[in-house]
Amino acid sequence: MNIFDDFIVGNYEEIEWCFELTHFNERLNDNNISLSYIKQVVLEEDFIRYEQESDNNYAVYYPAPSTKDYNEIKLVFSCEENKINILTVIPITKKFKNKKYEKIKKKRDKAHSKVNRNFRH
Repeated sequence: MNIFDDFIVGNYEEIEWCFELTHFNERLNDNNISLSYIKQVVLEEDFIRYEQESDNNYAVYYPAPSTKDYNEIKLVFSCEENKINILTVIPITKKFKNKKYEKIKKKRDKAHSKVNRNFRH
């Protein structure tokens, strides 16, 4: 039995949780999701479903915060020995977008409009 199995059966005493990874916290900020919400759902609520992504990585789905216009969030867990690192949080939407995506899209659209203006002259 590995540490993810302990998580599945609710045996949290053996688990050393890591919520401090930089990428994970950046994604929380990008999607305006609080760390306290993530800790609450992981430690106190039932997940919706899970999938094994690789040998030690699992995608675990939870309800999204009620203030969001999407229904689920995906957390990626990396499991080693007795430790679970939360690698990232991804909102599950029909069309996935976040703040970084929107900023890049605006820059790209602005560059395309400049190029198109130059071709007309």
